[in-house]
Amino acid sequence: MLPSYNSYCQLFNAFSGRWSIEDTFKNTKQLLGGQQIQCFKRQGPERAAAMSFGLYSMIWLWYLQSKQARAKIRYLPWYRKTAPSFANALAALRMTLWKDRINCMFDSHIAFEKIPIIAVNALAYAA
Repeated sequence: MLPSYNSYCQLFNAFSGRWSIEDTFKNTKQLLGGQQIQCFKRQGPERAAAMSFGLYSMIWLWYLQSKQARAKIRYLPWYRKTAPSFANALAALRMTLWKDRINCMFDSHIAFEKIPIIAVNALAYAA
């Protein structure tokens, strides 16, 4: 006997509720290095995992409150996004931190603008 339409709907609803949790785990492990813990004594791994999730939350909060969240999303030719991803938030944070660091190194507020924006975008997403 085949499952009913309602059972398929329940299955998809359950999975869709879990999707954001799984995406958070993936981003924390892959983009923040949450799986590369270097402490193995007592409560070290638990604290490192909590720190990764806290950092993940702070980056998202910063991104959503900053001007970059309202800016146009960087589109890639092979993938059209409708909403920003955590990779977009992390790249925006890198660009902001790099801008401040480069301008401090050269004692100028226009030093960052002289670097080609294509190179900065490529490095921010690749780092």
